[in-house]
Amino acid sequence: MHALTSALAASTSKPAATSAQIGGVVDVFLQFGVLGALVLVGLFFFNRVWKEQQARAERAETALAELNRDLRDKVVPVLATVAAVLKDAERAIVERRDRG
Repeated sequence: MHALTSALAASTSKPAATSAQIGGVVDVFLQFGVLGALVLVGLFFFNRVWKEQQARAERAETALAELNRDLRDKVVPVLATVAAVLKDAERAIVERRDRG
């Protein structure tokens, strides 16, 4: 930051800049360029990971909806039948006990 401040102060106070001053400013911008490039790479990576997580979440939601549909279509009718059979069995046991 000191190099940028001194380079900017030198360039505004003198009409012509020396090669050392220009080199200092270029070095500062190159440093920011590297940081900027790292930020862009980080943002690209974050965006890619975010999209992958979103796609993964959508696949999980789809799988969950399919499991719920299978449960509703296959298991619930069977459980209803089992409940009816158990009621019939209980009724038969009570009738047999009452007769005997």
